Amino acid sequence: MLRFVSPRRAFWIPAGIAHRLEMLNAVQLQTLYFHPDHLPASLESRVMQVTGLLHEAMLRVCELGWLDAREQPHRILLDLILAELAQASRESVELVLPQDPRALRLANHLLHASDADLESELLASGLSRRTAERLFVRETGVSPARWLRWVRLTRGQAALVNASSVDDAARIAGYDSRSAFVSAFIQTFGYSPAEL
Repeated sequence: MLRFVSPRRAFWIPAGIAHRLEMLNAVQLQTLYFHPDHLPASLESRVMQVTGLLHEAMLRVCELGWLDAREQPHRILLDLILAELAQASRESVELVLPQDPRALRLANHLLHASDADLESELLASGLSRRTAERLFVRETGVSPARWLRWVRLTRGQAALVNASSVDDAARIAGYDSRSAFVSAFIQTFGYSPAEL
């Protein structure tokens, strides 16, 4: 599963979950580690919005270097962070990779070719549209066209993070119209390109 974490977002990864991070550009990354005794069992892996309060609390922990739960000010800060994490709005856009070798080959082509076109990639992969649809829906929950749309919008989102204009991001994402890009962006990510 692939997740894109944009600015002012956090990725919660429970202990024991294998993961890999890839940075698309220069970023400032803050990481916090929690002792399992302090965490609710219901907090599963997810991308979430970082509120102003959570952001400032996380920066305070980074300044301190660590928290000692035996000290009251530290315990208050820990409780505040955990409460903010528990109620943070979830961002559920996830890109699931198919497991079938044929569908995975198509997915990798769509993922890595900046000008990927579904029809030509289907031809190159040797999959019929019907087989690709069946495999993708079964293994990723979405059609190849919707999967490619998410990839393109993520490229546009990365361009915006790199300080590209909305018009440039729309072009990079394969949209002819700024308004169509903005509409698809909001529908997919739940916030507008201007909020990045």
